[in-house]
Amino acid sequence: MYNNYEIFYDELIGMTHIAKHNVSLEEIDEILSSNDFLLETRKDKSYVGYKRILNCRFLAVVFRKKSKRDYFIITAYDADDKFIRHGVEDYENKN
Repeated sequence: MYNNYEIFYDELIGMTHIAKHNVSLEEIDEILSSNDFLLETRKDKSYVGYKRILNCRFLAVVFRKKSKRDYFIITAYDADDKFIRHGVEDYENKN
């Protein structure tokens, strides 16, 4: 359990996607537990959270909310797109 969040993942699918992009569960938890990240709702009712984490890495976490504190992590990756990075920076400057 990370900061009161239980992060669900599938050893063959979910963890593989996270590992493929070299994102740790601690980094995912840093984003989701902060309640201070840029959030996008996708057409399939999942979410993407964007944030610059403490090590200055810009990350995107794709997830489904199972309950108030339970998340299913679909994938996570570096948010290298300049448009996304500028959006995160604008969000940070407003908050």
